[in-house]
Amino acid sequence: MKPSLLRLPHACAPRCAALLLASLLLATRLTACSTVGVVLTATDAGLDAAPPFTDCELALATGVDGAPCRDFTRCVRFTDACCLIGASCEEGVLVRSPPVCEDNCRPCADDRGCPSGELCESGRCGACPVPEPPGACPPCPTDTMPVTRNGCASCACSPPSACQNDADCGPELVCYPGQVCTGDCRSRGDLSCCANACGAPDVCPFPAPVGCRTTCPPELACPAGCYATSCRCDGTTMGWECALTCLPEGFEASCAF
Repeated sequence: MKPSLLRLPHACAPRCAALLLASLLLATRLTACSTVGVVLTATDAGLDAAPPFTDCELALATGVDGAPCRDFTRCVRFTDACCLIGASCEEGVLVRSPPVCEDNCRPCADDRGCPSGELCESGRCGACPVPEPPGACPPCPTDTMPVTRNGCASCACSPPSACQNDADCGPELVCYPGQVCTGDCRSRGDLSCCANACGAPDVCPFPAPVGCRTTCPPELACPAGCYATSCRCDGTTMGWECALTCLPEGFEASCAF
């Protein structure tokens, strides 16, 4: 088959041919543009480049390596209690240094982030504190023991805790935080270092008075007063019923009820 020819009217031939040639050239250029990428700079696009960092702390917090910078040399900050990072402006370019961490340092949010026998202080785990001077803590009365905090003994004494969580109390009961505590356990919801008691939920006031000093009944005739050795939540009176015993001479309970 012969290729078909485009025949132009005689009167239009010169002008139409020129228009046809221009159309073909334009189509060729458009095809080339669709297949060849054109790279525009920020200036070509009408966008200003990011301003340089002039504050080292801001550069350290939000900058990335290679970002423009000026007017500072170097700064460092802690990422936690054990590690720090740094940044510097070198010839107008931000350079961030990798974290540098202290050997054998364990960061923590609270005691639960530390192994037993260590406490979380100032965001890092540390060994149990030693009372100064040694022997500064008075001995605990009979049937009581030092309240411990993550395996570290304190000077506070209490009877044994009935629970450390709701599961220790049995069905339909909860673990009430005790008034005798060490550290900030109760305020952060950690009952492991308090003398706690079990009871029906939302019935009795808390903290529970286990280990607290109280008035003695006449039949006990205790010269130094009494303290609660154990307590239970009475659902009828909506109060605590506690077994009492005499306080030893010279022992000061840390709470009263």
